[in-house]
Amino acid sequence: MEKYNLTVLFEFGSETGLEYLYRIDQLGIKISSIICVGDEYSEKRKELLKLRTGGLFKRRSFSDFLENKNIPIYIIKDVNSQNCSNLLESLKPDLVVFEGSKIIRNKIYTIPKYGMLNVHLGILPYLRGCSCMEWSILENYPIGLTCHYLIGSVDSGAIINRFQLKINETDSYFTLRAKLLHLSAYSVATAVQDIIQKGFRKENAYLQEKGPWFSPLKDLDLIAKMKEMVECGDYKPRSIKDNIPLITVDVNLENLEIVEL
Repeated sequence: MEKYNLTVLFEFGSETGLEYLYRIDQLGIKISSIICVGDEYSEKRKELLKLRTGGLFKRRSFSDFLENKNIPIYIIKDVNSQNCSNLLESLKPDLVVFEGSKIIRNKIYTIPKYGMLNVHLGILPYLRGCSCMEWSILENYPIGLTCHYLIGSVDSGAIINRFQLKINETDSYFTLRAKLLHLSAYSVATAVQDIIQKGFRKENAYLQEKGPWFSPLKDLDLIAKMKEMVECGDYKPRSIKDNIPLITVDVNLENLEIVEL
């Protein structure tokens, strides 16, 4: 197998970036370097995670992950800074996994030989933008996500994989939110495995049309309606039929096992 220089670039103040590290490592894939945007996990963010997942998603330990590993770690303040560009240029990564909330406004995605990967918490091209899980429920789309190549146009890069969650009778808004976060790490780790171990290339990815944009969901009445749709069984996701594979999975929150159905 060809040797790859893999960099993971993530916001330290998030939850899923650490999940990415664990999932990639579980597949036996070597991470060459880690770039953290910031170095603090705020109490506000901690409370927001608890509010959104009911405490069902537990943030992983960075120090536990790094135990017995010798991975260079770099800390930057802003993903759009010249410092970030210079650092990536010096590291010369073959592949970059990105996790973050900021829109990439410089062209760091052109630096890695095999591109930069991003996971969007919605099924593209049908739901771009923000709060896409919540909008998926309101618009009766499947709850799912998309791993795609990062390009200048937001949520528009060629698609590597798409997954949708199986909806169980016992699921609530909290369980679905927690499952989706775990699934995001599975999605990107699977994409990395396909690229590094199976020879997947950009020309194998699926081009997409630019779909509609959704803004952050802040309307309290709509939020209440969305949660009620799940609790009362009124959420009826439509079937998506296009030429891009969409894999259904179930996520076990007790053992974090993800099963493709």
